[in-house]
Amino acid sequence: MKRGILYYIITILTLASCGKEGPFTQEPLVMTFDSVQTLSPLQVYSKKGLISQDSKNKTNITNFLNNLYSIGSVNYQSKFIVPDSSYGKAHFTFYPDGKITYATPITKVKLQDATSIMQSPIQNSVTEDVLVTTSFFKYGYDISADNKYNYQYIVKGNDRTLSVSLLSYKYIKYSDQGKLISVNFGRVHNEFNPNFLTNLGKNDTLAVQQFSLHYSVK
Repeated sequence: MKRGILYYIITILTLASCGKEGPFTQEPLVMTFDSVQTLSPLQVYSKKGLISQDSKNKTNITNFLNNLYSIGSVNYQSKFIVPDSSYGKAHFTFYPDGKITYATPITKVKLQDATSIMQSPIQNSVTEDVLVTTSFFKYGYDISADNKYNYQYIVKGNDRTLSVSLLSYKYIKYSDQGKLISVNFGRVHNEFNPNFLTNLGKNDTLAVQQFSLHYSVK
């Protein structure tokens, strides 16, 4: 029976803190990229709910996904992007001393049910992505006193295979009077929280699609 990745993370961290070797071998365990998988269809929402992607709305939805927006002198390259295999260039390495790397060293691991939240040392300012302060993402971020947060990876799987969540999103927010307020878009290693939909204003439009990056021991 395959053991969950949480078992191994807990074990290597526990043994490492005692100065002992981890559960894999004396050699690092490496998991390399396999594929990008689509977990959900494209979903586009307004205040009224999910927008049907029938022939009546197809052109409007396509235009929304491709539109570029500006606020003042700031131009946003806000086209909705579907990730390809280039997003899987990094690989996982689990070391017997408890260290983990994935693109960067993993500095902190939080466990939530059957999910590992792995934090990177790379930080970003909240002002660069205000959505991290809302309920938009299923897995929240730790915001520091100086309004920064660490990049993080949502990891699931077992000792032979892993998946990393990847969300593509585009959220265009207007005032009730129709003035463009904010342009939010990108790809992030997290999952969408559908409870956020109650926050949509009457002129807002949101597009989301969930993917996962898959890795395995070769």
